Amino acid sequence: MILLVAIVCAAPFISAWVAYYFFKPEGGSSYGQLLKTQPVPTLPFSAQDAERVKGKWLLIQQDNECEKTCAETLYATRQARTMLNKETDRLVRVLIGNNPKLSDEVRRAHPDVIALNSPAPTPEIAGLLNTKTVLIDP
Repeated sequence: MILLVAIVCAAPFISAWVAYYFFKPEGGSSYGQLLKTQPVPTLPFSAQDAERVKGKWLLIQQDNECEKTCAETLYATRQARTMLNKETDRLVRVLIGNNPKLSDEVRRAHPDVIALNSPAPTPEIAGLLNTKTVLIDP
């Protein structure tokens, strides 16, 4: 009986060991794209916003007229920021474009978004911003 109890208790450890050393998993799937590491030119933030974004992750999206798809993306980025929980303050959402316009309704729903009249900081990021949101690590 004691041997049976010992086998039952040891079975998870033995099966984990066997799985780790003999049945290695294939590579996972990634939904993002890492860009080569390079300094990003500074964006034209106001003095107040520059202090607010210092040392923070920037979640950048590009749009000029913030219509339905822009508002949906802002909602998704707000949800992603909320999921950071106690680290929420580490992320700042930025909307860039040629004089980006936010309606009053969108502005009320997303008061923390910084809207900048600026092109993308680099050509590589500009290419990505046409269809994606870009996260810049400080």
